[in-house]
Amino acid sequence: MRKKILLTGAGFTCNFGGFLAKDMWGVIFNNAIIQNNHDIRKKMLKNYDFESLYEEIRSDKNFTKRDEFINIVKNAYSLMDDQIKSSNPRIEKNTENEEQIAPILRNVFNFIARFAPPKSLNETGYFFTLNQDLFVEYLFQHHNQLVLMPAINSVAHKNRFKLNPNINYYLPSEEILDAWIKDFLPQYNGRKHPIYIKLHGSYTWKYSESDDDIMVLGGQKKNQIQKEPLLKYQFELFKDNIATDADLMIIGYGFRDKHVNKILLEGCGKGLRLHIINPCPIDQFKNYLHKENAVTKGIIGEQLYTSIYGYYNCNLIELLSNTNNPYYLQMQNNFFASN
Repeated sequence: MRKKILLTGAGFTCNFGGFLAKDMWGVIFNNAIIQNNHDIRKKMLKNYDFESLYEEIRSDKNFTKRDEFINIVKNAYSLMDDQIKSSNPRIEKNTENEEQIAPILRNVFNFIARFAPPKSLNETGYFFTLNQDLFVEYLFQHHNQLVLMPAINSVAHKNRFKLNPNINYYLPSEEILDAWIKDFLPQYNGRKHPIYIKLHGSYTWKYSESDDDIMVLGGQKKNQIQKEPLLKYQFELFKDNIATDADLMIIGYGFRDKHVNKILLEGCGKGLRLHIINPCPIDQFKNYLHKENAVTKGIIGEQLYTSIYGYYNCNLIELLSNTNNPYYLQMQNNFFASN
């Protein structure tokens, strides 16, 4: 049976109150400190990619407002966290009665569970994300379930533990990570939920050897990932799972990360099949890959496009809210039931 894998980007959480990159730029730009700082305001008006600007300022130790800007970006993620919680009342709280859970949240939770292999196979499923928000952690907590995450001191290892976005979580050292891989990873085989892998770190995560925030942003993401044991290990997991005869469901990823696209292309050469949930019509998506997206423009966009085996032209909420939706039925047959 072909492995089923999930990959999400900002467009996934956008369905539940999360910010897209353009929204994040606006929230950062409108901060009062930015408005009163001529240098940063000018930089932002010239560069709409908040990630590359974050990388530029963060790496410049001599920039006078460096720490302030870093805190402004972190505050933007805090505002997004508030927006996610206000858009999904009580999502951060445990729910004793399943009837109190909003139907769409229950549908999304069950959808994620489908990426765990059948228990009889005694294998591990994976849900990879490029997002740094806490929506999925909240979602699992809301369902009184543990979100399985590799070797990190978080809600993943504390039953009924209230996830606190104001608490920082320090990532494991290489020694602790190695012990987890040896002693605990095998125990995840056969679980009814996939392991949740945050490839670019997370809001509230800290480096194992410093107090720096670990949100992988900007154009040097691959180099940042290689410096931290957990991120490096997670990226290798992604690479190993993609390089197989697998079916990959992609939701909300804009194909703007070169290091991710490289792995996808390598996987497609080894039998990986792409399935995409996207409200954008297929002809517009093709044009985006071929011409509008500078990262995939040309041959890369063509290779990705020709590797698509399923295209579900609606947003996630529409897809999961109606089991009679033709796209839902096709997803059942073409993705989950395919061998």
